[in-house]
Amino acid sequence: MANQLSAEKRLEKITVRLMRNKNYVYLSGILMLGNVYVDETGGPGPCAQGTAATNGRDEWYSRKFVDSLNDKQLAFLRLHESMHKMYRHMTIWKHLCTNPEDRRLANIAMDIVINNKLIKDKDLECPTPVEYACINPEWEDKDTGEIFRILKEMQKNSGKGDGKGKGSGKGLEKLGKGQMDGHDMEGNKELSEEAQKELDRQVDQAIRQGAILAGKMGANVDRDVKELMKPKQDWKALLKDFIKNVCKSMEYSSWSRINRRYVGMTDPNISQLMPGWSGQSVGRIMCAIDCSGSVSQDLMMQFVSECHAIAKEVNPEILDVCYWDAAVGKHEMYKMGETQAEEYITNTKPVGGGGTSPSCIPPYMIQNNIKPMCVVVLTDGFVGGDWGELKDPWPCPILWIIEGSDDVPNCGKFVHVETGG
Repeated sequence: MANQLSAEKRLEKITVRLMRNKNYVYLSGILMLGNVYVDETGGPGPCAQGTAATNGRDEWYSRKFVDSLNDKQLAFLRLHESMHKMYRHMTIWKHLCTNPEDRRLANIAMDIVINNKLIKDKDLECPTPVEYACINPEWEDKDTGEIFRILKEMQKNSGKGDGKGKGSGKGLEKLGKGQMDGHDMEGNKELSEEAQKELDRQVDQAIRQGAILAGKMGANVDRDVKELMKPKQDWKALLKDFIKNVCKSMEYSSWSRINRRYVGMTDPNISQLMPGWSGQSVGRIMCAIDCSGSVSQDLMMQFVSECHAIAKEVNPEILDVCYWDAAVGKHEMYKMGETQAEEYITNTKPVGGGGTSPSCIPPYMIQNNIKPMCVVVLTDGFVGGDWGELKDPWPCPILWIIEGSDDVPNCGKFVHVETGG
């Protein structure tokens, strides 16, 4: 069959077959998203590695590679590329790809997340030798970020990595040989902001359409799909509620000018006038911004932008901004006023790039007599279980705004948001 049909026809037939399969009908919308190209040359481009690739919207397949696969292997490969798109791997995890070696590890982590699922299906066959494939059942319940951190630790413990994609440590070289596709991060970055937003909308719509169709067919929907369909929390709304509740718990109040209608009230009735909570401004708050090595330049700018939005939303009496990694590298202070947010965005200078330890923040606050009513920590969440209380406890309420990791803090309130959200 492989010799009788062209690569285009085989991909088309496999796609139709998968859309009718109850195990994968939930992917029907994703399977139809974007364009599918068959690459002839194997030269520079998304499919340069000679296998397959996706930029999160479109897919490329090497004709020579497709011709070498049987139908079970080709179905595995088609599902693999579609699941990259469903998980938005090219967008959500691009901040991990800051250098060639980290990009290689991130690519392996993304593939492991997908292959761990597909390898269970006996009607599918891995296109690469299983002993070299990016598969590890022990990491079945972990996401890309968690697996990436494990691989980084493996590399670190091996002492063989050179940062250039060579000598990556015991076990990693074998995994690297088993990648069956390429991840076109450059192609994803070339999408305009408007095109990226449209792609996010199309992916979300495709996921929901697939779930509806699966429901009509009485088919199961992957639990990850159910998570992807959950609406994302609005961090700005959560921030307002958080600060409002903090203010109430601290009995933050103000005496307003008495209304003219009450001027004639007799003295006994004056006792009925009570202070009320002021919604015009709040006290001192701190934004603690993660500047560790795992935070890319793009994500750093996103954190700075969100801190700017916080200043505009809340307009605190004092806005403390600290940049931290393994230690607090810099502390800035901005007083309340109409230009507070603009002064911050104009004058701020992030510093950092080292390890990650939120536990450096509470002692710094104590030592420098910084007493905010609350702290908002903006981080990628790759903190290795350190949520700020290994040295001293947080001296005030804390809200975590996490972009990147799905890890859950063991203290304070938190919200997970998508990069760029």
